[in-house]
Order: sequence, then structure tokens, then C-alpha cells
Amino acid sequence: MDHDFKTKLAAERERVEDLFEYEGCKVGRGTYGHVYKAKRKDGKDEKEYALKQIEGTGISMSACREIAVMYIREEHLMRFSLIFNCLASMKG
Repeated sequence: MDHDFKTKLAAERERVEDLFEYEGCKVGRGTYGHVYKAKRKDGKDEKEYALKQIEGTGISMSACREIAVMYIREEHLMRFSLIFNCLASMKG
């Protein structure tokens, strides 16, 4: 892939750490990675979010199925909001 294109893409991509405060707020570990309690940095709302970091360089089929389940609207399930593709690992 073209180096200039990759650099431009990285500069334009939203980063989870720019939008959410979550450092030091690890609440658990699931099958595919770590879960953090997060709040929006922009103050648009006071909601608490569950931020899930999926480990690894690729996403397995079972991880894809888990992501698909997050789109289900059900009162007993957390609502899916955003997904980020991060090259560097998150801290927590």
C-alpha cells in the first residue's frame, strides 16, 4: 500500500483515545479481549460506555458473529455504538 495514503488515512481516522476516557478503568476480560468502562471526552452525554478491545491482528469468524450480535436491539443487551480499528494496543 502507498506510504502517503497510509499516512493520510491514519491522520484522518478517528481514534478511540481521542473520543473516550477509559485509562485505568478496566472492568474485565472476555473471550476476545479486555473491557473498559468509558465516558465521552466531549461531554455530549454522561452515559457510561463499555469499551471492548478485541485482541489480535485479525478478527476471527466467531468475533465477527459477536460484533453482529451487538447490533441487536434488546432491552437486556448493551447497545452497540462505534467500532475502531486500532493498530496500537490500548492501555488500561
